Amino acid sequence: MASNPNKPNAIREGLDRIIAKGSLSFVFLIFLVGLVVNFVVAAITALVELEPKENYLSKLANEMWINVNFTFLGGSGPDHFWARVFIPITAVLAIGVTAIIFAYTTNKLSDYLTELRKGKSPITFTGHTLILGWSNRIYSVIRELDIANQNQKNPVIVVFSNMDRGEMETLLKANLGDVKHTKIITREGDPTNINELTRANAPGSKSIIILDASSDSDATVISTILAIQAIDKSSLVPIVAEMDSDLYSEALEESLERSISIVRSNQLITRITAQSTRAAGLTPVLLDLLDFDGDEIYFGLATELIGHTYGDSLTAFEEAAIIGLRNSEGIIFVNPPGDTVIGEGDHVIAIAKDDDRIIFAGLAPELDSIKNQARELAAHTYREPERILVLGWSQMGHNVISEMLPFLPPNSTLQVIADSRIADISGLTGDPFPGLAITYTEAPTTVGQLADSVSGTRYDEVMILAYREGVSAHDADSRTLATILVMNRLFSVENNGVEPTRLIAELLDSKNLPLAKVASADDLVMSDNLAALLIAQLSENADLKPIFDDLFDIQGATINIYPIERYVPLGQDISFQELVAHAYSFGESAIGYRIDLDHREDAQAGVRLNPSKSIRFTPAAGDGLIVVGPATV
Repeated sequence: MASNPNKPNAIREGLDRIIAKGSLSFVFLIFLVGLVVNFVVAAITALVELEPKENYLSKLANEMWINVNFTFLGGSGPDHFWARVFIPITAVLAIGVTAIIFAYTTNKLSDYLTELRKGKSPITFTGHTLILGWSNRIYSVIRELDIANQNQKNPVIVVFSNMDRGEMETLLKANLGDVKHTKIITREGDPTNINELTRANAPGSKSIIILDASSDSDATVISTILAIQAIDKSSLVPIVAEMDSDLYSEALEESLERSISIVRSNQLITRITAQSTRAAGLTPVLLDLLDFDGDEIYFGLATELIGHTYGDSLTAFEEAAIIGLRNSEGIIFVNPPGDTVIGEGDHVIAIAKDDDRIIFAGLAPELDSIKNQARELAAHTYREPERILVLGWSQMGHNVISEMLPFLPPNSTLQVIADSRIADISGLTGDPFPGLAITYTEAPTTVGQLADSVSGTRYDEVMILAYREGVSAHDADSRTLATILVMNRLFSVENNGVEPTRLIAELLDSKNLPLAKVASADDLVMSDNLAALLIAQLSENADLKPIFDDLFDIQGATINIYPIERYVPLGQDISFQELVAHAYSFGESAIGYRIDLDHREDAQAGVRLNPSKSIRFTPAAGDGLIVVGPATV
């Protein structure tokens, strides 16, 4: 009978398939081969050594155990002549099996350690905050979450990004230092890949934050949200994501049945920068509400106020400033009409140091006479045209001026001085801002030339905007800091035609804040920090989003600082509770006041947000009352 010439190849291919299935399959094969060899040896040995009265099967079992013990477990070998003949065979088999098992164990341990170093191991715990993606805002987000986690037990933040884990660890250590309250774990992977995203245990997380490093596309963010939706079937974990497109963000928020809070970073930066121009000290107030250090926005159950009005609630809490209501259906009303009746299940929206500070202190009927004054805003009077100087330019500058435009008096002027080599100034041609006269001057190369460009004009404010397109964030901030120093130098020199005025500056990287304090500006807008603060707030409480949307949208209720003499005479001692009542008579909710101090080195200086209602002070010229209400032109 002819032999099959393909049989050796078939055996080899079968062996290759077994090995291809993994090391464990190969070890199992070696183990089976060892058992077969040991059985053959035991069968021969038992047959040769069998005594007349011995049972063959018992003898076979005993010899099999001796051989297996010697081969696989390192026991003593057989001690009779015929069995010793086969010792070389079993010894070679024992060495081979031991070596293979040791190699397999070592290889598996090495693979595990390699995966661990690369950040490929899965997250098995729950209740963590999951950050997907990477951008320069991640440091501010983690810092804020760490502050928020002060009272939490064993909080964990998992950073999941397609960046090399070693690079992630290095950057986090360099930019964060020691994180006091929170454990930071990094994992490497593609957040848009469903299989890889499963390793981060998204369904078991407390909240998910999606960061976007790209300023020109939201595709990655959209893909990541859809990947989360695919693996998180319960849709209970809230998502906070930063995007730029209004169209896509609204579609995601409305089409997916889960809590999705979209932070439009550029829009937020634009609105806060524009609002900061309207009153000195407004920027630190907005930042105080956004960060976790100081006063924040909370919801408090208004049981004691059921049947009373929103106006009654304004003076009913000693350590909380009321700015709105959330009704029993979850609808938010920021600074609603004062006669709005509070019903069962309604909550007050309060600014407080913590939610346990929202304590009902009682009604204040003695202030009703103040609250019920029929006070109206003064009739519109003529305002002198404003002159605004902008140093530096980008598309963000166009957006900021557009936001400011409704509040500028007619015939106001805008002078832009920028370097056209790194800024697109084409948007300044024609009539981009109706009713606002624009002049453009190329950025000078010396301080003297800058002085000549701005001398002889009394500006109402000077805005230093960061270049965004033509240089790195580091270089842009270096230019901004240098410009602050130059302008302050020009302000300090007498008889040079450059009059001191309010100076507002935008920085792209919050790490440069200590340098900016040395340079000294009236108000600083930290662009990367603003979105990060809002992202961190919403990750802890997504219900705050409609409140911030209303406060930062110039069309709704906004935060304003008005001269305090608008409400009360100067020089007369008064309590903050009385000031709250006076603000109510204008349809506003007072949340603090600002004393007119030199705050060049500390923008927060003079700002008193959410003071105790019983605190008293004497208003002076230059002081302002901080209120939530409609913005006035």
